[in-house]
Amino acid sequence: MPRLFVAIELPEQIRRAVAALEQGLAGARWLPASQLHLTLCFIGEVDAAQGAAIESGLPEGVTPPFTCRLAGIGCFPSPARPRVLHVRIEAGPGLYRLRTALTARLGELGQNVKPGRFTPHLTLARFRNGQPEAVRDYLSRQARFQQAAFTVNAYHLYASRLTTQGAIHTRLRSYSLTD
Repeated sequence: MPRLFVAIELPEQIRRAVAALEQGLAGARWLPASQLHLTLCFIGEVDAAQGAAIESGLPEGVTPPFTCRLAGIGCFPSPARPRVLHVRIEAGPGLYRLRTALTARLGELGQNVKPGRFTPHLTLARFRNGQPEAVRDYLSRQARFQQAAFTVNAYHLYASRLTTQGAIHTRLRSYSLTD
């Protein structure tokens, strides 16, 4: 049974800039640059019939294109208890409209995607035993990280397969945004 999620891909130039951050922090398990994405909705495990219904049932043109910008680095739940290192994403209402529309459509397709709090971010690394002092130093060194705004013209449905080396994401289908 595949695990599905809906996400936005980064332009290659921005992906390279983010990948350059993936160094200089002991204990971090960095995500490969090829796996960097902005998750909109995590669906979870589905059977083949559900997967096909989701793939064909997600809408094209659900919102107009919009812009996002990467600005800053943080930790979940906090630098004092780091579990996930992430890049913050500044986004206007377009991103939230897209997520709301997708959550509603997935609900119509029988998927219980939690519509609750959404914090747009790119996961950079995970920690088993985060070292708060090292994380604070890293955050201080990278405090000025930001990238130019980029336009989001599409979103994508992915399958995720867990392996001993980490998750492998495969794009199943892309959906265009239109004015």
